Amino acid sequence: MDILFYTLDFSEKFILPPHSKTIGYISMNTAIELCGNGSFELVFYSEDLEEFAKAHPEGLYVIWGDFQGYMTDWQFKEKEKRLFGSHLNSVIHKEVFKPQTITKDDTVDNVLNNLIGKNDDSVNWINYDSYDGSEIIEYTTDKCMNADKFLQEYLPKGKMGYLIYAKDHKLYLKAISAKENPLILSKNNLNVYEIQEDFSNKNIAYGGWYKKTEEDDGTTLETPTWEYIELSEKSGVYKQDVVLSASSPGTAKEELNKYKKEHEFTCKTRNLKFGVDYNLGDVVRLQHKGTTVKKQVSSVSLWYEGATYHEEPTLVNWEE
Repeated sequence: MDILFYTLDFSEKFILPPHSKTIGYISMNTAIELCGNGSFELVFYSEDLEEFAKAHPEGLYVIWGDFQGYMTDWQFKEKEKRLFGSHLNSVIHKEVFKPQTITKDDTVDNVLNNLIGKNDDSVNWINYDSYDGSEIIEYTTDKCMNADKFLQEYLPKGKMGYLIYAKDHKLYLKAISAKENPLILSKNNLNVYEIQEDFSNKNIAYGGWYKKTEEDDGTTLETPTWEYIELSEKSGVYKQDVVLSASSPGTAKEELNKYKKEHEFTCKTRNLKFGVDYNLGDVVRLQHKGTTVKKQVSSVSLWYEGATYHEEPTLVNWEE
């Protein structure tokens, strides 16, 4: 699989084939993230590509199969040459978004559509790829933020992400929302192996004490009092309490909800193809010994080494 390199205006192109005796690449390691910049590292032999990279220190677009990246660094030795960079998601870092106040009337689609290509203050060198989602994330920031940092802070609040991609010599940004994928991962389906189960109750609590200084509506109490809140009635040695930092009943309950037992299933996948069987943001089911858990694809690693292509999605716990 060839690697294509383009200048930032797509006016020049360089093609690097897989490794041969005189030219090509030996390894390519990449990562695409649901809401992050991703990465790549390329090891190759080619004097011509070295010169092409040096001629464009502002960066190059790198396209390798399902991965699209942006070159930021190089390291050239006499017998080994490396290029480093990130996924195309990182190019939005070039822009800064002004302070934002996003209300319950602003859908994610409208917010991003206004930030990308709508007016003189928006990003006009990336096109917004609209979608039919109606998700709403209330969010406020009083800071100017690099655009990628804003997206990485705003979108995860709605369990969403984004993807920047190149098509027909243009850049596009699209929002990614969680989608149920009928894919079932199990040993019986021969698509997972090395399943590992981890459990811990070290961080579990059923009740907690907090110093109440205000009501949930923000009303300040004249005399603060210590209050107790519980999520499940336990007694004796089975009872586990904590001291909370919250100051109101609502925030205390929210904080206590985070004290849960940790039950994690991890695995390695096989016989799956990114972009065909699964995509970023997909929610899949993992089955193991009668237990079924939901997992979300938060990132995917694609790599080539030893003349062999590999891929592995990162699966994180999913809660409705």
